Amino acid sequence: KQAYVVLGQAARALGWTTPTGLVRTYQLARWLFGLLACAAVYALVCQLFEGVRARRAAFLLAVLGGGLGWLQLAAGWAPRPDLFPIDFWLVDGYVFFSLLLYPHFALVIACVAGMSAGFLEYLRRPQGWLLAAVAVFGVVAQFVNPFVPLLADLPLAGMLAGRALMRRREGAGTFWPDPASILGLAVVGASQLPLLAYNLWVFRHNPLLAAFASQNTTYSPPLVYYLWGYGLFWPLAAVGAWQVIRKPSEGGWGMLGWAVGALALAYLPWQLQRRFLLGYTIPLGVLAVTGMRALAPWFAARAPGWLARRREALVLAYLTLAAAASLVWSLGYAARMPARPADLFDPADRVAAVDWLAAHAPPDAVVLSGVQTGLLVAARGGLVAFAAHPIEPLDFPRKLAETRAFFSGELAPQTAAAWLAIGRIEWVILDPRDPDSFPSPATPAFFAALVRAGTLTIAWRVGDVVVYKVSK
Repeated sequence: KQAYVVLGQAARALGWTTPTGLVRTYQLARWLFGLLACAAVYALVCQLFEGVRARRAAFLLAVLGGGLGWLQLAAGWAPRPDLFPIDFWLVDGYVFFSLLLYPHFALVIACVAGMSAGFLEYLRRPQGWLLAAVAVFGVVAQFVNPFVPLLADLPLAGMLAGRALMRRREGAGTFWPDPASILGLAVVGASQLPLLAYNLWVFRHNPLLAAFASQNTTYSPPLVYYLWGYGLFWPLAAVGAWQVIRKPSEGGWGMLGWAVGALALAYLPWQLQRRFLLGYTIPLGVLAVTGMRALAPWFAARAPGWLARRREALVLAYLTLAAAASLVWSLGYAARMPARPADLFDPADRVAAVDWLAAHAPPDAVVLSGVQTGLLVAARGGLVAFAAHPIEPLDFPRKLAETRAFFSGELAPQTAAAWLAIGRIEWVILDPRDPDSFPSPATPAFFAALVRAGTLTIAWRVGDVVVYKVSK
């Protein structure tokens, strides 16, 4: 949330405070942070691989790699019929979708990849400025997402484990990495403590944030969904993991720590489970390329000559197949845009009603509407939606039930007027295409009764959408 407050202040400084200006700010941030994330991921793979082809393959897998959710859907292998394969909705789990949609995801991915690349360079060439840069990346990521240190420090801890195993193999006679490496990780961890302590205190003692945290649930689906969702990664990543265990290196163990640790965090008994898979295609992509390189000599020695000579074509086919899901989904959505489908576009009269309300209501005005309209009220109008996003409004289940009960016409006019006053609701939007604001045939008669009673006054009408002012 803090990242979008900063974007809002940037829009104000640039004079982009209209809905079009805010969209421009959002898109500019999406591009800038997306390019920054791509640069950080490529810097990381450059630290991990020497060959240009391996670097490019790892980068493409990390950024464009998708899953086999389409095959899972076709096969009907869904333990929960109400849950689609994660390729369709788990934006955080795929770098490509994160860059495509959310600037704050892109910024966090850039910071985590930058931390890993910087700390790996520090282990090889200890310098204070490198450690300071890693610490800054960590604090910025923590500012955007408070739980990120748990994820961002996984590859760093894995790198220290790899350093210790390397020293053991070299005959150092100890399972501990060198003191400079331990001190470096301690400095990075210490830099995260002030903001971590502040966030813990705020989310525990501020009643609003505590209530928000209690309903901010993002649980992981059954494991089979992750197996399908990253199905093209797992076989080669398993070979790469075995290669890393056999021949330890700082970078290899860093990616192994990220891959194993994030999956473990995604099933611990807390509310933010799947959030820890942010950018998960990065470590899986690196391990897959490591496995690919480990299998190359075996393949050259045992494959038929005609197949061995086409090794590069096979690698290209694998990379294309891995990227196919991401490209197909994005191109498929792009192909649907000219038709302006209802699941992606709001009706013009709904948009016009929200724009009118934003121009005539104060910013703190509470607006009652259906959920689909409420999302637009908050995002485009900048007003307070009584019920919109299922996580953002406090006590959303109760508010949604009350919203549906009001619009259904089940309440007596006097009871409805009292309820509007208790909720401090000042405006009501009635949109017949929003299922939550037009749930029954009794709705029009109910609103007509409220107008006759003086509870509501028609303030504006555009097309099928009516904006009502609540009488005080």
